[in-house]
Amino acid sequence: MSSAQLENVGPMHADRVREHIAARAVLEDTEEAKPYGAQTVPKAELFGCVNRASMYRWLDALATEEEPPTEEQRSFLKAVIARVEIEALAEQHGRKEPSADDPLFDVIHGVPGAGKSKIIGWLRRLFEEELQWTHGVEFVCLAYQNAMAALINGYTMHHWTASQWDTPTARPRPATTTGSRRNASVSGSSSSTRSA
Repeated sequence: MSSAQLENVGPMHADRVREHIAARAVLEDTEEAKPYGAQTVPKAELFGCVNRASMYRWLDALATEEEPPTEEQRSFLKAVIARVEIEALAEQHGRKEPSADDPLFDVIHGVPGAGKSKIIGWLRRLFEEELQWTHGVEFVCLAYQNAMAALINGYTMHHWTASQWDTPTARPRPATTTGSRRNASVSGSSSSTRSA
């Protein structure tokens, strides 16, 4: 502490502050080395328990289930496992720079009953059973609508992001109604912050 700063604490306390600073300096010089003397860097490990063979045994075991994955679904799951391996290796080698590999970005689409929810269920099982991840912590299954969120045992996007659409500032009530909810929101106030 500088002399100017000591004067700001008042003359009555300046001596006590000097004593405290001197005692603290002696204490710091005599303390034992601490195991984390240097500044630590925040770090999260996602892939601490990745076992390639175990993931492929898990995938093979799916074939013995009552409703096994189709060849297309199995191919998709293999691609996810391959990406998990890439990211696990990067983490284990302490790579901080972005991977040269593109992130896995895929779309699952199909008619009702095609098996989209099954794929999401298997992905969730892979993450929970093989990677020991917790839904809502290391990953989350999201859907736009309540019905789909229930099918995948996940959350709606609005619930997960804590969005509140029925507050007066987020979604003003329409000035007039035209019979349908969509038309009511379209024909309402133009200052609405939410589109239909």
